[in-house]
Amino acid sequence: MNYDGAMRCLGRRVAPLLVTTLLAPASAWAQPSKRSLRDELPEAARRELDKARELYDAGNFGPAATEYMVVYELSKNPRVLYNVAICEKNLSHFAKAVTLLEREIREGGRKLPAHEQRDAEVAIGLIRDFVSAVEVTSNEAGASILVDGEPAGTTPLAKPIPVDVGKHTIEAKKTGFVTASQAVEVPRRHTPSVALQLAPEQAVAAVTVDASGAPHANIWIDGVDHGPAPFRGSLPLGRHTFEARADGYAAVVQTTTLASAAPVSLAMVLTEARHEGKAKVVASPQGSAIEIDGRVVGESSWEGVLRSGGHHLTVKKAGFLDYSSELVVTDGQSRTLQIDLNQDSGRGVFFWAAGSVLVATGAVIAGVFLFRPRDPQPVVGTFDPGVVSTGWRVR
Repeated sequence: MNYDGAMRCLGRRVAPLLVTTLLAPASAWAQPSKRSLRDELPEAARRELDKARELYDAGNFGPAATEYMVVYELSKNPRVLYNVAICEKNLSHFAKAVTLLEREIREGGRKLPAHEQRDAEVAIGLIRDFVSAVEVTSNEAGASILVDGEPAGTTPLAKPIPVDVGKHTIEAKKTGFVTASQAVEVPRRHTPSVALQLAPEQAVAAVTVDASGAPHANIWIDGVDHGPAPFRGSLPLGRHTFEARADGYAAVVQTTTLASAAPVSLAMVLTEARHEGKAKVVASPQGSAIEIDGRVVGESSWEGVLRSGGHHLTVKKAGFLDYSSELVVTDGQSRTLQIDLNQDSGRGVFFWAAGSVLVATGAVIAGVFLFRPRDPQPVVGTFDPGVVSTGWRVR
């Protein structure tokens, strides 16, 4: 029999059965009599039964099934399960309907009127072709199995789970483990197997990272950009490197070990990036004058901060040959230079020295044009350069 034919047949047989079950007179429940279901129920259950019937008559089969289950819980009368099964059948939940009908027969036993047992068996036969099963296993005992979000048992399962023919989502859940899920297509007259592997959850801690001092800062965690500050999320326990970055600002880096699940908050303050380095010049003999970018900054020694880039360094002293060179500093660099001037040895070598001076002077002039900043800025030193001796003379 095909699906449409079975449903028409079931509709002809089952709908009158429901009415008969609810309305037909009968003798006591303990006897195989014709006492009505309502007569067997306690007063509280009767009120719920009336609500369920109203919902059923209005075609609200889902809420009706819920109300009928309330009646069953209040009375523990298995005859009520037949009504729940009819609601589930009308919702095309055939596996649920079969399970409920089988439960009615099992719980009712000999107390169930013979005609009602036959009604349940007929209904089962009509919808059995639309019910199959799926065998579910898991690597963890005690895992809750859900079929399409509804509980279906706990592992290990004693037998396959009855399901409607078609596509289903099977899940396994257990505290301390990541939920495992798998979609499965269940055909007629075939029981597919689903093996769900549960992996332990990694312990995490709630982390908040705030950044201030810059209008726009991004938070990086373990080398991965997590977007604009603040960062709020969960991270696995262990060692992590946090960074706050913003254009034009020096990056702030902090390494922290998350040792427990206790929440952690980090505050990072950014400062504007300074493109400068530190230089120290020590000149001999004593009293040598030190010039940077054409300005005298010290005598014998000088230490200070310079803008990153190239600077023109000159060291002079009367009776000695001038020293001239480019001084380059990079961001955050600290350089020390020891300059020893060569003495001017006299007239015998004057012309050679003069020629050398002329060549050196040419190099200095070229260096000035090549390396001198286009917009020279005053040299800012962090140390007092001292006072140039009044006895010093320029050649």
